[in-house]
Amino acid sequence: MVGIHVQTPGANVVSIQGAPAATLTGAELSLAFNDGPLAVSPTSPQGVPVQHNVTISDGPSAVASSGADIIFGGSANDTLNGGGGNDTLTGAAARIPQSIPASSATTVSR
Repeated sequence: MVGIHVQTPGANVVSIQGAPAATLTGAELSLAFNDGPLAVSPTSPQGVPVQHNVTISDGPSAVASSGADIIFGGSANDTLNGGGGNDTLTGAAARIPQSIPASSATTVSR
């Protein structure tokens, strides 16, 4: 688990590429990684080092890629568009109109 403080999440959209799971509570972003058996090593109590390349964007619009994206809407009226991967789009407290093709691998929550 990696914790990140987001400077201005309020009305902004927070976009993440490269993390399998994330939660955003206020300004605190948590990223979860599952390194499986690599996290345990018989010769090193810290496990085997594993590098994760993650991009986090905080701005007025979502940043989507062709990979798996996690996008958190802000407190404003946001239009959230995923890219080409398995995307998770999460709105703030507002209603999310859903218009997703049946062939899409996008998850929408509020």
